[in-house]
Amino acid sequence: MSGDQITLEAVTDIRGNFHRRRGPLAWEPGMLYCCLLDDSQRILAEETLPAPDQVCVVLDPHGNADTAPQPVRFTPEGPVVFQVRMPKIDAATQMKIYRLAGPRGTTFNGEPEGALLATIPLTR
Repeated sequence: MSGDQITLEAVTDIRGNFHRRRGPLAWEPGMLYCCLLDDSQRILAEETLPAPDQVCVVLDPHGNADTAPQPVRFTPEGPVVFQVRMPKIDAATQMKIYRLAGPRGTTFNGEPEGALLATIPLTR
């Protein structure tokens, strides 16, 4: 991910004892929302994750001894890699990735409120 440009780096099958999510899907403006869709555009699986390009604000401990520590903003430069784990579903034909902009719900066209960042076709 570089800005709002997303490219697929790799797909890897992983095995393990993965439990179902407890509670509702996290949903906050700024998060990334990933969903697997079939040919009919039905959602087969979905996941949200914090956007990896969020600005981080920390206190600089090396400030002037006479003043309180000042906040420093760190913004990643260049591409940022993120990982999303989705179940392997044979009927999935594409993955859509959005940057959320509002509360859970859908717009008039059935998509979440926010910007569509990528539509990635999946090979079978």
